[in-house]
Amino acid sequence: MSLKQAQEEYKNCFVLDVRPSDEYAAGHIQSAINVPLETLKESMPKLPKDQKIIVYCRGRLCANSNIATQILNRNGFDAVSLNSSLLLLE
Repeated sequence: MSLKQAQEEYKNCFVLDVRPSDEYAAGHIQSAINVPLETLKESMPKLPKDQKIIVYCRGRLCANSNIATQILNRNGFDAVSLNSSLLLLE
């Protein structure tokens, strides 16, 4: 997902931060829910299947958002990866 698309859509989407919880605590998108990548599979029952999920991590060089997006999509979610810095979204 492009940054422009995310800026237009993120308020109507579920925003998922897959960074470690200490990074999330240091700063995150206001509406984002933190589910570190290593706990994603166990946390999937708590995630919405009826809403688009924007997944983000540290930025375009962090593969975790792409990995999480693939896992979610394989499990019936509508997930897209934001490959930009979280600071640019708000």
